[in-house]
Amino acid sequence: MDIFAIRLIILAISIVWIAVIVTLAHEIELEVSCVDHVPIWVCKLGNIAGLFSSYLWSVCLIPQIWVNYSRRSTEGLSLRWASMNVMASLVNLNFVLRISLPLYVTISAVYMPILEMIVLAQFSMFGHTTGVKRTAFVFFVALSAVIVAAAVRWQFWGRFVDDSEWVAVVLWSLESFPQLWLNEYRQSTEGQSSSTVTVAFLGKTADFASMVCLNLPYQFRAMTYFSTCSAYINVGQFLYFRGQSMAAWSIAGAIIAYSVVMFAKLGLYWT
Repeated sequence: MDIFAIRLIILAISIVWIAVIVTLAHEIELEVSCVDHVPIWVCKLGNIAGLFSSYLWSVCLIPQIWVNYSRRSTEGLSLRWASMNVMASLVNLNFVLRISLPLYVTISAVYMPILEMIVLAQFSMFGHTTGVKRTAFVFFVALSAVIVAAAVRWQFWGRFVDDSEWVAVVLWSLESFPQLWLNEYRQSTEGQSSSTVTVAFLGKTADFASMVCLNLPYQFRAMTYFSTCSAYINVGQFLYFRGQSMAAWSIAGAIIAYSVVMFAKLGLYWT
């Protein structure tokens, strides 16, 4: 029944995404942010990878939310990871709603904070210690107040829009490190949903492919690199703690390869 419920939710979200893409097919640009001296198909591939990544992120947290609810526990998850995730999404939302972007980007920017606030609420309900519950509750209330304040004083928050995306980039670059540290400390990935980790791995792979193919700002290149590497390290931890050390080392090899590509994307070989 649990697996059926997850599949049903993901199916519903997939149908919504398909409907959006079909409805807006004539508005979806696949030839934006192109690198000047590469074939146009590379640019289209990068934009398709970005669109695919947006879809994956829209379903990524659903298995984790269900695991937390089924266990009535968030033990094994980092509250710092959840908090940084929510803050990054809310800062990004302030940025996205004030500029003209494709509808699917806006949908993702609105939708993701909702899921992340649900995860934070689960910490306040299912936290394994009283301290975790209290901290998560205070943080949830504080962020809810910020959301209300932003809605009431919409014009006031607009003055921070130029710097807000930098804050989101930093938070998203570093968000997974508290979870990785907790996994290493516990020598276990128990508590994390394997489905969420897998979808995050696929999503960051698509993100990285998009970054390689397109001409994106340097801060987004750095964010994509760090967040992709952290997602890969998380997969490596899953494999290593389950006795699959050779597979874990292959993940390490992929990170090294990505580091070489990132070195080139910073401007030494292509932009």
